[in-house]
Amino acid sequence: DGTVVFNGGTYEFTTNITAKMTTDFYPVNVAAVRTDKSITINGGDFEADLPLSGSEVFKTVDPEDLTGGRPPITIKGGDLDLVAGNDCISAFGDVVISGGYIRATSVGDDAIDANGSLTISGGDIRAYAIAKQAHGLDVNNGKVDGQKKTLTISGGVVIATDGPGAVKIGVNSTEVGNANFQQSTYYG
Repeated sequence: DGTVVFNGGTYEFTTNITAKMTTDFYPVNVAAVRTDKSITINGGDFEADLPLSGSEVFKTVDPEDLTGGRPPITIKGGDLDLVAGNDCISAFGDVVISGGYIRATSVGDDAIDANGSLTISGGDIRAYAIAKQAHGLDVNNGKVDGQKKTLTISGGVVIATDGPGAVKIGVNSTEVGNANFQQSTYYG
């Protein structure tokens, strides 16, 4: 049915594409795991090294029919060491993290990008964005499908850094409660 579930195991995602410099630049649009349904990670060891422009590691996309809602990414456990040229974790819907160790480094965009809400209740999350105006945590501002989208952190350890010139420091969200953001943001 398109739903992707990881319950354990070891996974390595790399690219063997060699970038060739020309006068025209075409980004490589690669996602190691891409679906128009949900992605759930209950456990496992993941290593991804996809630094080329446009590459992503975990991605849910716009389904043809939204009757099932916007596809989320749920992380309950595991050890994820991710490097991507675009977003490391990119959900068309919500991102929900309740456990695991996540080190997500984006060299070209946001480390963790939720086009819905982002909820963190546990785990150890390090989200690093290096590119200009990119975010460690990017939560959709305002409303999506008539519902307000928010960032909620109720547990775990979260460290998020932004690239230079990012509009909001630490998190791209208008709904962050009483949090005080600096260039590096630590929750725990």
